[in-house]
Amino acid sequence: MATPCSGDQANTLPTGFPKSIVSKTAWTGVDINNDPAPERYTLTLNQHQIAEVEQACRKFQGMRYPSIVRTKAETFATELGLALDGVSQDSFSLPTLGDELKTLAKVLTDGIGFLRIRGVDSSRYSSKTNVILYLGISSYIGVKRGRQDEYGNMLRRSPAIADSS
Repeated sequence: MATPCSGDQANTLPTGFPKSIVSKTAWTGVDINNDPAPERYTLTLNQHQIAEVEQACRKFQGMRYPSIVRTKAETFATELGLALDGVSQDSFSLPTLGDELKTLAKVLTDGIGFLRIRGVDSSRYSSKTNVILYLGISSYIGVKRGRQDEYGNMLRRSPAIADSS
């Protein structure tokens, strides 16, 4: 159950908004931090799975795709020499991990509304490789990539907001 903030922020809700929401997709940071079963939305990759992801990445990097720039959204990826449309389940084959990712993806629509994948040490890879890893893994979670902001960005560099474990 999620409830509005206390103090002055509680008074900023528009008239008619509920005092609280009861739903499996309504949660607060405290709810997540105190969750007794985080494994329902967390996948910690083991060494075999990381090796599978790295192999898929190397294979993709060896392929040649035309660089397609459609919007300002792909500027970062284009600067890295990537064609976002080229990263898919077909070009980033995860024969074992792929099915597990597809199953976990149901958490997005049928569960808590997010999922967490851990175990990839991003400091081991270049920016380009990190983008490919992200796009390859995410291709098993959702077929289409959505806009992240008003400029149409689908991928942006952002500082870590949680521990990397």
